[in-house]
Amino acid sequence: MNKVWIILTVMLLGACQTVDVFFPQESATRAADRIISEVWQPVGKPASKELK
Repeated sequence: MNKVWIILTVMLLGACQTVDVFFPQESATRAADRIISEVWQPVGKPASKELK
């Protein structure tokens, strides 16, 4: 049973590392800025193209 917990722990830590590899901070920040600008636009006004 201890082997199962060790394997699960290693897999969980590996999954956390994958997030850093595939989603670097700069890309995540740009994506968040784009989503925020699209969500907070007044009704009928398109989002600015500068963040895309």
